[in-house]
Amino acid sequence: MRNRTQGPNLATAAWRRPLFSLRVKLLLVSLTVLAIPWTGYEYLREMEVFLQHGQENALLATARAVAAVLHDRPELFQHHADLLRSTQSEREMFIPVLRSPVVLDGLLDDWTPYLAQARTYAADNVLESKGPYDPNKFFFKQIIGTYERYLYTVFIVRDVKVVYRDSNSYRLDQCSHLQIAIQGPDGKFYRYRLATQAPGWVNAHLMPDNPNNPLPLRPEVRIKGSWRETTDGYVLELRIPMSMVGARIAFAIADVDPLTREIRTIIGTAGTRRVEELGVVIVPSPEIETILKDLERGTTERMWVVDHNKRVLALAGSLQDDFPTHEEPRNSTAVLMHTLYRFILPQPSASVDDDLSGAARLEGQEIESALAGKSETRWRQLPDRHIAILSAAHPVRTGDIVSGAVVVEETSNTILSLQNRVMENLFNVTLVVFLTATVALLIFASRFSSRIRRLRDEAERAIGPDGRVRGRITGSFAMDEVGDLARSFSTLLDRISQYTRYLEAMAGRLSHELRTPLAVVKSSLENLEMQPVSDDAAIYTRRAREGVARLSSILSSMSEASRLEQTLQREESKDFGLAEVVAGCVEGYRVIYPQKNFSLELPQGTVLIRGVPELIAQMLDKLVSNAVDFSTGDEPIRIQLSLTRSDALLSVVNHGVHLPAHMGERLFESMVSIRSQRGIEPHLGIGLYIVRLITEFHSGIVEAHDLEDPPGAEFIVHLPLSMGTNA
Repeated sequence: MRNRTQGPNLATAAWRRPLFSLRVKLLLVSLTVLAIPWTGYEYLREMEVFLQHGQENALLATARAVAAVLHDRPELFQHHADLLRSTQSEREMFIPVLRSPVVLDGLLDDWTPYLAQARTYAADNVLESKGPYDPNKFFFKQIIGTYERYLYTVFIVRDVKVVYRDSNSYRLDQCSHLQIAIQGPDGKFYRYRLATQAPGWVNAHLMPDNPNNPLPLRPEVRIKGSWRETTDGYVLELRIPMSMVGARIAFAIADVDPLTREIRTIIGTAGTRRVEELGVVIVPSPEIETILKDLERGTTERMWVVDHNKRVLALAGSLQDDFPTHEEPRNSTAVLMHTLYRFILPQPSASVDDDLSGAARLEGQEIESALAGKSETRWRQLPDRHIAILSAAHPVRTGDIVSGAVVVEETSNTILSLQNRVMENLFNVTLVVFLTATVALLIFASRFSSRIRRLRDEAERAIGPDGRVRGRITGSFAMDEVGDLARSFSTLLDRISQYTRYLEAMAGRLSHELRTPLAVVKSSLENLEMQPVSDDAAIYTRRAREGVARLSSILSSMSEASRLEQTLQREESKDFGLAEVVAGCVEGYRVIYPQKNFSLELPQGTVLIRGVPELIAQMLDKLVSNAVDFSTGDEPIRIQLSLTRSDALLSVVNHGVHLPAHMGERLFESMVSIRSQRGIEPHLGIGLYIVRLITEFHSGIVEAHDLEDPPGAEFIVHLPLSMGTNA
């Protein structure tokens, strides 16, 4: 297709459409709001360092305050120092204070908070063994502590074959049993054994001083226990009055061969045969514990006091459940967001898995430094990578001598909980700001783009396909760039409209103004011809008369388009039969152009359109005249009227040369000629322009395109059908 008058080329228009709309661009710009949580996160990292320094200073101040109370009080450290001076560290047994009472039932429910403190006794603690020791078949774990007036302990024994006591025998060494050796408060050495004929409630028996004598002296009802068999051994839960326990104690469990009933292996916390072999009982100093409890600030800290050998003298406080709780969100949205944050953010742990809780000695760089006389802090990571423990150690002095150290510990739960609350608030604020900014930017972009689209649509409607100004752009009162652009376009369009009207009126004015001098020249030539002139002068007179005739024809052509435009404004449309008009015109063309052949194709039935029949005839005259001028050979000029569902298609086909390629959309413009040679008659390019004017008056479009075989051109006029058409 060569040309259509309905507007600019669609492919070109699509190419001019922006790849990214303003809304998309502003949406991308709104993503910069995400810099807020990143900045907040960086700020929280800095705040974390600041809080850690603050926590270190606060904890060190607490350790310094506790140490100040213990300064110059050697009696608090002397008893343990004298007692432990000659003992081995592996025989020391630290017995912490339990937080709740224990029920002797053989179950581990009461010991659940202390399972992490259980100490395992295996190959390194074998006291006797007949044959090779298999650690997979026999070992035990022990948890020990005090509550009020009793010492409680539980043994979790792995024994693949438990041998119970024979009811017919008094011997206590031919069955699985527990050996207890105690140095009493009176300084005497006591040995006890505990065995049972079946699981259940058990009592101990006092043994003779001779360790080779297996027969008990008498039952010791003050030592009570519960024996419960398990799938791989047994659990023995025990209670001993603290009034029976002195400075030393040891426990040992014997594994007996079920066939020979001989002892195969004995594993113990320390030796049980002589008092020198016993382990040293390290119980918290009541005096120091009283001081620590008076100085406790709450449940968020754990305080230790150690002597110069790093042995624990007192312990107060706990690291469990030490993070601050805050009010849970009430509404459903807040609960949903809080639940989401719990999956994203590391959460404080209510249960701190700390293997130092039951330690008899403390190790660490901060303790080494404190015992050397210098305060220091240290962070140590727990298996839960989100939780760390901060230790602050400060020396305790007796004069110029360091007699011990105070160690205060606290987890990072407080910092983590505070960080999470700040991070949740930051995320909530960021989400609200981001959504608000996004919605605001989208509203702004939508309004901004709609103004631009409206300005574009007005600009496209203001200029017709022929370049004429057909409307106007409404000026905007908005005091921004788009409003200024709309006002500029409006002013520009007004100026173009004025200049276009000036150009359109120029042909009429020129035609009017030139007719008078042209009439003077014509009458002068007529008068001159009436005078006798020479033959040479007659030639020039004839040429001047021909020029006047051509000039008159040009003025007539110029006036024709102007008159037609004025006529179109006054004409009234009516329904008429298009086929009858076309048929009548073709009959006249056969008379006017006898040298050309015409073929006519009409549809069956009535073809009604709404318009002016005389204008349709004038339009067809121009198309046929153009076809006659460019038709070559004997091929007939074909005039065809066909129908679509909504349009009548009137086509004129001539065979000859192709349409000039360089004309493009200018083919139907005024004063544009497609003829390559000048003839006698002047051609100003008004004919096809008149065709377009008449077509547009009838709400139609006209198009032209080339024919390839045989070569030629085809002009098609699309005219909308009237409602009464019968195909």
